[in-house]
Amino acid sequence: MVGATAGIDGLPAIRKGVERGERTAVPMIAHGVHVGTLETFHEKAPVPEERAALKLLARQVAILAESLRLLDLHKEHAAMETRLREVRRELVESRSG
Repeated sequence: MVGATAGIDGLPAIRKGVERGERTAVPMIAHGVHVGTLETFHEKAPVPEERAALKLLARQVAILAESLRLLDLHKEHAAMETRLREVRRELVESRSG
């Protein structure tokens, strides 16, 4: 392999090496959700074992990316719940005072 690009949807792509030669693109999909694409560049076409390893790597990165996205959503949800409780408390205090 002479180069690679990992692109997670919504984030800048990470590039290493050079983009020349045979290009192999593998979608990164986790739980049916497309999260990005892994591209590799080779002097010659990758053998089946290399393609299988790339697919496995793409799947692992996809699962990690989707897990981080879900964690961010969970944190956002928790912050919204906290703010809602604060607003409710303020409303109750304003009505009783």
